[in-house]
Amino acid sequence: MVVGQKRTTMALTYGTNVYDHSLMGQVNTLDSFQIGNPIQYIGLSGNGHFIISRKGHFSGHFLAGKFLPQQINLNDSTDAKLSGSIFGFAAGFDCFKKADNIDFILSAGLNFGRMKITQATNSFTGEKVDLSIKNMFISPKASAMLILYIKAISLSFNAEYGYDISASGWKRKLLGGQEGSLNVPGYNQSGLGFSVGIGRAF
Repeated sequence: MVVGQKRTTMALTYGTNVYDHSLMGQVNTLDSFQIGNPIQYIGLSGNGHFIISRKGHFSGHFLAGKFLPQQINLNDSTDAKLSGSIFGFAAGFDCFKKADNIDFILSAGLNFGRMKITQATNSFTGEKVDLSIKNMFISPKASAMLILYIKAISLSFNAEYGYDISASGWKRKLLGGQEGSLNVPGYNQSGLGFSVGIGRAF
């Protein structure tokens, strides 16, 4: 391998978000953090150095992931499932251009996707509530990613902050006259994101 040769990885990635604001006390924030709380996600990421033409290349990453379904409490008597999806990309530069086995990439980009609440039930009677609400997010972001290369294996660690510029309201589909008892406040999904990945380096 020549000195400074840059590499690309495909990785299985696990991540979690720490939000600026609480969602009815159900997600992790800087003021209240507990391992295992929503939001957690798993997905595939491409990290490292990307060549788009003979003269066009950049360092960065892209991600496609699904939020792990987790139970939340909408009120004292209603439980529901929180899930969703996340997609993202970023482009920047490698601070360790001459290093073979390590990259430290500073980049800027965009995350987008949605948070979804479904499968609500009355926690006392078990009666199902016909509920489906979605909260979209569009978040310009800045990120710092460390990638370690161990032969053909890559380990990646990413920290980023995204600022949600989308509307905070929920798009809802409610049947059965349940809207009055299931009023979910608007939510802005700005916050920190952390992820780790293990994959194959090329």
